[in-house]
Amino acid sequence: MFHNDQGFSIDTSAPSIARLSGVLRLSSPADYEERFEPIRQALVVAEGEYTIDLSQVRFLNSSGITSLSRIVLLARTQDKPLNIVGSEGIAWHSKTLNLLKKLYSKLDVRLL
Repeated sequence: MFHNDQGFSIDTSAPSIARLSGVLRLSSPADYEERFEPIRQALVVAEGEYTIDLSQVRFLNSSGITSLSRIVLLARTQDKPLNIVGSEGIAWHSKTLNLLKKLYSKLDVRLL
């Protein structure tokens, strides 16, 4: 698990799911690439589908959305089904996460 004093955490301790929470306002895509590397590694080695749970992420800036898009594209190159879980109660989730479906036909977005 990765905790950050900037108010977010990334947990990849389970083999087929990454759980993110908090407010992600890193300054550049390069900063996200470093923080999201455990997610990419877990996705590549996962048996079957992989899930990214963003339901506790209150804010993700454009650099973070770019990096999340790159993870979706990695799933596509790996031909690995990917699930992204969001929250109906967080406004940006429905709009932004559903746009990611255009990147990969095996992406399932679920809003809880």
